[in-house]
Amino acid sequence: MGPVLDRVAGLPPRQAEALRDALAISEDPVPPDALLTGIAVLTLISGPSDDGPQLVAAATRQNNTRGNSQP
Repeated sequence: MGPVLDRVAGLPPRQAEALRDALAISEDPVPPDALLTGIAVLTLISGPSDDGPQLVAAATRQNNTRGNSQP
C-alpha cells in the first residue's frame, strides 16, 4: 500500500476513513469496517492502472480466534 498511500485523500470520505482506521493511521481510530476497507483498497489501486499495467501482490493473515490448532 505504501506507493499509493498519498492517494488516500482523493478517496470518498467514508472509504478514506475506513482505510486509515484499518491501517491504524487515523487520528481518531475506530474498529475498521471490512466492506468499506475493501472497497477503499480496490478504489485506491485502480487509480494507477490508468497509467499502465500494475502488479498487485496480496497476502492474508488468518486469525486463530477460536483457540484451535488448525491453520
